[in-house]
Amino acid sequence: MADEEHNPPLWLTTQGHDAEMLRRWVQTVMWDHTGVVGASDFVVTKVSGLQLAVAPGRIVIAGTNVPATQGYYFQEMLATKLVDITAGDATRPRKDRVVAYVRDSAYAGDPGDDGWLVDVIEGTPSATPAEPPLPKNVEELALVDVPAGAASVAQLTVTDRRRVLLRPGVMAFTTALQRSVQFPNPAVGDISLILNPVSGTGARHEWWNGVSWVRLVPRQVVSTAAPAANAPGEDGDIWWKVG
Repeated sequence: MADEEHNPPLWLTTQGHDAEMLRRWVQTVMWDHTGVVGASDFVVTKVSGLQLAVAPGRIVIAGTNVPATQGYYFQEMLATKLVDITAGDATRPRKDRVVAYVRDSAYAGDPGDDGWLVDVIEGTPSATPAEPPLPKNVEELALVDVPAGAASVAQLTVTDRRRVLLRPGVMAFTTALQRSVQFPNPAVGDISLILNPVSGTGARHEWWNGVSWVRLVPRQVVSTAAPAANAPGEDGDIWWKVG
């Protein structure tokens, strides 16, 4: 039977601390959220030939071999990394995924492989290609659509799949659709920032009430004129006409 108190507590001067407890501390201060730390961290862009560039930055990755106790890993990349995409199949398209993932032999694999890396997981060419499965302990950075016969990055479509941690507990997404793909299982009280919810309305924060995402504060517009018939807006917006 395990001790009720998990000892020693972190940062006790005379004691050592196991790696899982340190990673669970990272998980605690991140409010159980993972992703890249800054909005420009680990952005995937096209370079030339069949190479993509992954920008430097910091990232937090969840340990998923044993989710209950493994905790979160913190990594940083100090310089841009170039990754190679295999040329397209002659007749069939495929989907590749650019990822960052951790290999930890305490849970699986060979100790000689311990570490983390940014890599490309290549999909299988098909008339209707599927996204390849992800490994354990991973954060996806981008989806790459590789059309049949692709021989340069100009022919590739790169879709951002990063989760951006603007601050602990708040993740930024370009659209609500992107959020539904990258963050499919929110918990009650989670907050997200949608950068482009509806054309012309500006960014907004939303929280998950257990059923749906709800705006924290309705958009309010103050104007001396009445709203135009085609003014951008959504249900719940408030228009204040003054003067």
